[in-house]
Amino acid sequence: AGRAGTQHHREPRCPGDRARGSAEETGVGQAGAQVRLLLVALLLGACAMQAPGARDPSAPIWSSTRFEPARFAGDWVVRQAVGAAPRQLAVTRATPEGFGWLADGVPRTARLTGPGRFTLDGKGAGRDVWVLWVDDAFRTAALGTPDGSLGWIIDRSATGGTDRIAAAREIMEFNGYDVSKLVDVRQ
Repeated sequence: AGRAGTQHHREPRCPGDRARGSAEETGVGQAGAQVRLLLVALLLGACAMQAPGARDPSAPIWSSTRFEPARFAGDWVVRQAVGAAPRQLAVTRATPEGFGWLADGVPRTARLTGPGRFTLDGKGAGRDVWVLWVDDAFRTAALGTPDGSLGWIIDRSATGGTDRIAAAREIMEFNGYDVSKLVDVRQ
């Protein structure tokens, strides 16, 4: 508060906080004001844009250190997914370097890139898939990608395991996925 007869002046907190004169006083005409409005609108629009995929890219993501290719081998059913997904998966020829991946009859090779992480060859080559979680008996697993373009809950059976499916959903949510975007995959 100021004393009587004096004006109270607030110090600016940042350079953009300083008082400005009118457009005529500063030499900025109507075109300059329109450019400023356009820039503000573009910045606000950029802030409102969502990242692609169903995962918040600013959220941390972890892969499971429990993943073992030999125990992962066998037939799997995609129970829930974000986006397009095969109905049936088979993991074959497990080695310490990788394994065979058969998705709806299309064979591919998966090369291990880290604990619980692999890269698929062929269509979409270079996509890093992370095993986010697998239950102790290797019956249910949650798979995802850091960018959220892939999110699958897979199981050894087309039905049952409700508690494991719920656990996989919780793990996906913990890893930044919007689980409301997971849909049941018709078998």
